[in-house]
Parts: sequence; C-alpha cells; structure tokens
Amino acid sequence: MGTHWIAIRLVLIVSLLGSFAPVMAQETVPTPGPSTTFAAVEVDVTAGDLPVALTAVSLEAGAAIPLGGPHSPAVVVVTLGTLTFDPAGVEILAAVSGSARPAPTNAGLAETSAVLVIPANGDLSLAAGDGQPAQLMLLELGPAIDTTDLPGGVTATLLSNDTVPVESSRVRLDVQRLTLVQWATTEKWPTELARFLIIESGAVAVDLEGGKAQIGRSYGGQETLVAPPETGSPAAEADPDPQAGTEEDESGGDTSQTPVPTPPVPPLSGTVAGLSMGDVAIVTGIGAVEFQGAGEGPSTLLSISLVSADTG
Repeated sequence: MGTHWIAIRLVLIVSLLGSFAPVMAQETVPTPGPSTTFAAVEVDVTAGDLPVALTAVSLEAGAAIPLGGPHSPAVVVVTLGTLTFDPAGVEILAAVSGSARPAPTNAGLAETSAVLVIPANGDLSLAAGDGQPAQLMLLELGPAIDTTDLPGGVTATLLSNDTVPVESSRVRLDVQRLTLVQWATTEKWPTELARFLIIESGAVAVDLEGGKAQIGRSYGGQETLVAPPETGSPAAEADPDPQAGTEEDESGGDTSQTPVPTPPVPPLSGTVAGLSMGDVAIVTGIGAVEFQGAGEGPSTLLSISLVSADTG
C-alpha cells in the first residue's frame, strides 16, 4: 500500500509541474525597459550633404576642450565624471524627467549620463569638474572640430563619421535611452535621415534592415555594415555562392559536443553587429534597426535619431 501511494504522489507532482511549465517559460521571456524618451530638440544645420561624426574625448582633471569660434551644432553625452561650462543657449536633457530645459546663464554642471545640445557657433568650453578626469562623446552635425591642436590634458579619438543628405536647414533630434537585459528584444525602430547609437554599458546586438552602419569601436577601430539588397532586386536574385554555408558542416556530423542552452527567444539574424560599451554607430539610409540585449547584465543604449523638422 505504501508503494502504491508513493507512485500516485509522484504522478501528481509530475502532472502539476508539467501544467506550470508553459507559464514559467512565458514569465522568463525578457522584455525591453526601462526607457527614457527626452524632449525633442531642433537645431539649424547646413542643407545638402551634411558631415556627421562621433568623437570620444577624454579630459584630465581640470582640462577643458574649447568650442569657441565657428563650429557645428553638437550633442555632448557625459560618459564619465562631471563637466562644468558657461552655457550660452545650451539645453540639458535631464535624465530623470526626460525633459529639455535651458541651462542656467552663469554656470552649468553636467554629470555622468547627462546629454547636452549645443547650438552652432556658441562660445563654449567644457571642463572636467570636481578635480577628477571626465570623458564625453561628441556628436557633431557639420564640419568636425580640429583635433590636431588641442589643449594639454585633452585627447580626442574619431570613432565614426559619415555624410547624410539633408534637404532642410532645420532638423530635429529625438533622443532615447533604453535598458536591455540579456535577450530582451525591441521592435524595429525606423531610420529617416540617420540614427546615432552609443553603447553606454553592457553589450547590444544590432540588426540592420536597410541602409548601412558606420561602426566605431571604443579602441578606435572602424567597420562598415551594409544591409543586403531588398528581395526582388537584381543583386538579390543572383545565384548564391555555392560555397556559402559550408563551414557549419566541418564537424563531420559529430554530435558529441556539449549542447548549447536554448535562449528564451531567437537570437537576431540577418545583418547583425555586436556592440559593446564605448562602441558607437552611425546608421544611414531608409530602413530600420532592431536591438537585443547581449550582455550578461543590463545594457544601456543611447539612440539619437536625426529627422526632418517641420519648419511650418
């Protein structure tokens, strides 16, 4: 009798676990978030082929990078430390509220993760504050500043640059900050004129659907990622390479290797690049991008979308 009841209990336990298994699997599927959408900011640029660039700048304690004289409108992202400046029309995108507010007229202070929008030709100097070094990412919408004669204690590394056709002399910047845990996948984000990506922490997989991406690595390397032609184009209909896809068969059918755990969602496929902390990308051309968390911990991505502004 005792053995009979033990068998019944085991059957009940297995049945209960099986009934809960689908629910448990659904709960483990990661979702994107949290995210912050900042207030949109409009800036004046020179219509035509607009040069754009992303440059990493390091400041030793007390050092400053001057932006005086003629210069392009720019976006500054503080990646480490604190910046002080005497703002003239600078807008600070507040990370907490997601709103844009004019900077104070006498002094400005921007801490890590702050985003500053700087108008063209403003007489401005960005200095490392609190007696500590600082680092920033500089996005320039126009001719880049001369980095061959920088003040002492300032180093600049051009990570990525490209040219964007712009028909209007006024554009809008839509800024979003998104956190992705591992395998969390976004919807497709469309690209109009350009999209600038900055990986602030962790690692993110980026799937490019249309257009191209100029990728800049944190160590200074550069890569170009080009999406394949759309289905139905002459290039897409060409005969495939008969040697393509043969590398996966090199094991000779050996199935004794350690199995790879199945992820809760499919990895991104297509034209995919992996970006890590400090990497950037400039995405241009009509298309869209999709993001997926690739780090073991939460990853943070800052996206700056360049779109046409309604001048009315």
